[in-house]
Amino acid sequence: MQLASAIHVHSSFSNGHYQVADLARMAQESGLDVLVLTDSFLTTATYSLPLFDKIAVEGLNRQVRPGVRDHGIETYFEAVEQARRTAPGLIILAGVEVKPYYYWQGTPWDGLTLHNFDRHLQAFGLTAEQLRQLPVIENETWSNTSKRPILFVPPALLLLLGLFLLRKREASTRLRYYKLARVRRPWLPACLSLGAGLLLLWGGYPFGRLADPYSGQDDIGPYQRLIDYVEQCGGVVYWSYPEARYGDVLSGGARMVSGPHPQSLLLSDGYHGFEGLYGDAITVTQPGREWDQALSQYLMGARRRPPYVDTGIDFHYLKQGGRGWYSLQGGQTILLADEKSESAVLEAMRSGSLYATYQEPPEKVRLAKFSLHSGDFQAGMGESLRLASGTSLQVKVSLDWLDRPTSDDTAFQIDLIRDGQVVQSLNSRLPIAWRIEETPPDGKHYYRLQASSGRSYQLLSNPIFVELGGHE
Repeated sequence: MQLASAIHVHSSFSNGHYQVADLARMAQESGLDVLVLTDSFLTTATYSLPLFDKIAVEGLNRQVRPGVRDHGIETYFEAVEQARRTAPGLIILAGVEVKPYYYWQGTPWDGLTLHNFDRHLQAFGLTAEQLRQLPVIENETWSNTSKRPILFVPPALLLLLGLFLLRKREASTRLRYYKLARVRRPWLPACLSLGAGLLLLWGGYPFGRLADPYSGQDDIGPYQRLIDYVEQCGGVVYWSYPEARYGDVLSGGARMVSGPHPQSLLLSDGYHGFEGLYGDAITVTQPGREWDQALSQYLMGARRRPPYVDTGIDFHYLKQGGRGWYSLQGGQTILLADEKSESAVLEAMRSGSLYATYQEPPEKVRLAKFSLHSGDFQAGMGESLRLASGTSLQVKVSLDWLDRPTSDDTAFQIDLIRDGQVVQSLNSRLPIAWRIEETPPDGKHYYRLQASSGRSYQLLSNPIFVELGGHE
């Protein structure tokens, strides 16, 4: 079955305007099957004093808005569970949008610049405890950090000094017939030493750091660490809008800069996918660009899994009449699932059994079929075929309106892409039933589709893989 899904939705647990229950009602009214929440996990950036990670330089501790961790992780899951009871038949996925890293350049007296605050990953299918231990900057815990013993030395020395000063001392004065003894303790130095030690102990806990925000350099390592963590937990992880363009923002005494980062798709590995359609200019999905390069790396064995695409609507509130990208139903990810359940939704996102769409509501376009066939063998999106050398195969494509508009003379351009190159194109009105005969050379290949009709309709399939020259 095909499940219409709204992915990348913010509620009042981060910077969305609506409570989870309200979003669930809106999703049902929009005819959706799945609502995927991606509330911000933590949105804090701190420029702190040396050895005092929790003590910010005045004016530069920037908490943009509360997130899931601030409201309470358990409270977040409880709100989702309550919304499920009030919206039967709607699958609600409790995901988070995560900022694994940021870094500073400059100095407080010359001017500070905060980089990559809006470079995000999305994590789905994690438990409350797994979320609590997310290895992201500003969320360092005792168990998710590598300890730096040097951070424990200054507070330990100050505490020992304070205890030493508090030890009992006797000062005696000998008189003619007796000795006068007085107990002396240097209270003020001892208290100052103990206080400074406790302050350093609090400021340095947990005596480890997940990333160094003062390196002055971009670093893919924290993002890769989060990807690996979500994978180890059995969850699903996607990159958020890799080419989103933000204007510079002055806030909290610093300038915030977050630019497009398409190179992240090639520098990181193991993630399940990325947002390939959203309300911005996108080039990474064009033939031969970063997505195709990553898929080619997978075919060559240089990547442990292929990246897939979905549609990210980054929904916060209704505006401009509630149409297009400013609605829940304009940008949809269509999940191909055996059943309507949370586990089936996660598996579709994990395995690439989905395609990304955008359409001006209320019209809806559906990819009824995209598959590779050879005799009795066939494969769909996210699946693979292994065929004998020289075997011919057939590509089947079926595209039609789900809700036929009163005027359906819209022409669609469809491109069949193999290994990053357009090999066949078709321009036609719906409904479209397209059959292409192919005999690709021996080796590993993938096929994917892109379809569009101006800016009103866009569709991206996920790849189907085929290997010729192996065994049937």
